[in-house]
Amino acid sequence: ELCDGELQATFLLSGHVLGACSLTLDTSEGRVFFTGDYSVDAQRTVDSIVVPPVRPHVVVTEATYGNRLHANRKAEEFRLAEAVAQVVGGGGKVLIPAFALGRAQEVLLILLSEMRAGRIPRFPVFVDGMVRNVCQIYTLFPEFLGERLRKQVEREGNPFFYEGSPARAVAQGERESVPLGEPCCIVSSSGMLMGGPSQFYAAELAGDARNAIFITGYQDEESPGGKVLALADAKEPTLRLMDRVVHFACKIAKYNLSAHADAGQIAALVAQLGPRLCYLVHG
Repeated sequence: ELCDGELQATFLLSGHVLGACSLTLDTSEGRVFFTGDYSVDAQRTVDSIVVPPVRPHVVVTEATYGNRLHANRKAEEFRLAEAVAQVVGGGGKVLIPAFALGRAQEVLLILLSEMRAGRIPRFPVFVDGMVRNVCQIYTLFPEFLGERLRKQVEREGNPFFYEGSPARAVAQGERESVPLGEPCCIVSSSGMLMGGPSQFYAAELAGDARNAIFITGYQDEESPGGKVLALADAKEPTLRLMDRVVHFACKIAKYNLSAHADAGQIAALVAQLGPRLCYLVHG
């Protein structure tokens, strides 16, 4: 309750990333439902949006994907895992630049679960940047995780760096040795290559045709990550990274692991809620 009971705020988990929520606000003039970012499909880290059991007069919903539809999530996950395994099996290294909260953990769980199931061979996965610290946070809030991951945390503790896990955090001072070592996958922030260790790894791996950079998240066109994606069709694939001009001979590919609702899912949610008014924002 807020304002001596004049308003009542109700929070519900909304998927998207750990801790994301929606807000229903009950007032004397009506009820507003505000979503923020949300996902309708359950992910490996969090469940899908919890739809409020009441009918709002006004809905304010994100529209990040506008009129676009997502590819099949499970198919994209396996396509990514298979591609990583293929590059590593060929003696190369894969960099997956990822947002530190949400996307990085999804990528790690995809790779680890596919290895556990024996669908891809086991290989080292190095975790660097802010991703290392955020991974630790997941064990502190199991009540906000999806049911399967919550049970894994209760059973094993950290779901990324458990005993015998092929994933391990890059320790201070060993970053420079990772690109020189054995074939592996590297998951590191920042997700758009705008800084952090991922930019260093991209510059180190780009020149070898056996290596790959796989993009799994949104890339602003002007960001280094957006420019790397554009290099896939460039005749002169060079880019300035880490204050040096880098020639890109490595494989570049994009995989859709979006944590947002798509056009059809947004429309279905609004139809289910049946408001008098709907405002589309962040689109």
